[in-house]
Amino acid sequence: MGFSPCFVVDGLDRIGRSADVHEAFVAVLRVLAETGALIVTCRTEVWQDDFAQLSVHPLVVDELPAERVAALLGGDATPADVLPILRVPFFLDAHLRTRHLQPDVPRSMTDILAGLWRSYQAGPQDAVPRRSEAAAVLRTIAELQLDAMAFVVPLDALRTDLPAPATALDLAELTNRRIVVRTSGTDRPGVRLRHDLLDCFGMAMVLLDAVDGAGRRATVYRRAAEDVGWQLIAMLVQLAHDRGREQLLDEVFTELLGMLDRKADGVGAIPDSWAATYVLREKFDLLLPRILRCLNGRKVVAGPGGGRSSAGRDPSVTRESASTLASAFAVITDWRSARPDEAIEVLAANLAADRWPGFRRRFVEALGQYVHPRAVAALEELLGAELDLLDGADEHGENGENAPRPPTSS
Repeated sequence: MGFSPCFVVDGLDRIGRSADVHEAFVAVLRVLAETGALIVTCRTEVWQDDFAQLSVHPLVVDELPAERVAALLGGDATPADVLPILRVPFFLDAHLRTRHLQPDVPRSMTDILAGLWRSYQAGPQDAVPRRSEAAAVLRTIAELQLDAMAFVVPLDALRTDLPAPATALDLAELTNRRIVVRTSGTDRPGVRLRHDLLDCFGMAMVLLDAVDGAGRRATVYRRAAEDVGWQLIAMLVQLAHDRGREQLLDEVFTELLGMLDRKADGVGAIPDSWAATYVLREKFDLLLPRILRCLNGRKVVAGPGGGRSSAGRDPSVTRESASTLASAFAVITDWRSARPDEAIEVLAANLAADRWPGFRRRFVEALGQYVHPRAVAALEELLGAELDLLDGADEHGENGENAPRPPTSS
């Protein structure tokens, strides 16, 4: 026929972490890649951890050049720390569409999302003005998504749960404006917002501001390995940071450490630990002060009757958490902005021979992210100590020709 099929898999990073689901997706992707063209969108860290064995050529989607962003802004006064965010096309488009509604210049990612949210709630410019209840519709969608821990929720459930005076007309207006999109493919039609970030923002707003927010957050932490879990928790971290909610950041980080500590309980805890890992990597810059405080704490043993990791007044860290916290440093792209003075000192201290015997590699790799004389010196000191140990072993006949031989059978 002269054509070949092209398969598009969008948002591969959203699949569950259970072994059977992962193996099934790998098998399906292999078949698709062998059948025709295959395009996959996925966060880099998830692809590298779970799917790098597939013969699919990775193509990194670059951010927009800063000069292009500045030209599109047309000379608007924009804080320097927001410009990197606006290099992402989604955020630049959102800002350009809503800047006339912004009471202040946006200073964070969630400021831009909040501006977009206000534009959704404003309602269309009808010939006959009426009060829009779009806010109630959006909140109901978010609440249903939290209950399901999924982006897509049943349309009939939304219609049933819409609070008065919100009506089907408000839902129809949001659908016509492509803010709410309908999904098909099952016997029960569903709805969601038009982008994962918007879905997560709506849910995180409920977790932050609702009267029952604390209870809802506890449920999210318990279900972190489910469909939208880690992306939602990452958005909660961002929103808490941007709003200066330090106690909430402490709460989230404590829960993430708990997920890591529970690796000691066995295979059943692995999906939660992966969810925590992805949040730590996605929001590394925001959580770095707490990561360093925890890694600088006293060493404790996880498990029943044992200790637990904490970044609180008495910092402590388990082997299970330390390993993952150290691995998060792999996402660093600019070591100068990653608290080098404090980080190098903490990471070097974790290289002590009696600190983490048997798995210091993660800390070596973390320290290697810092192109700084003090980091190099710490690594050279470690190498010297290891060579001294090898020399000592040779002197005692533990290597080379004087090493003891296994007994021979007669």
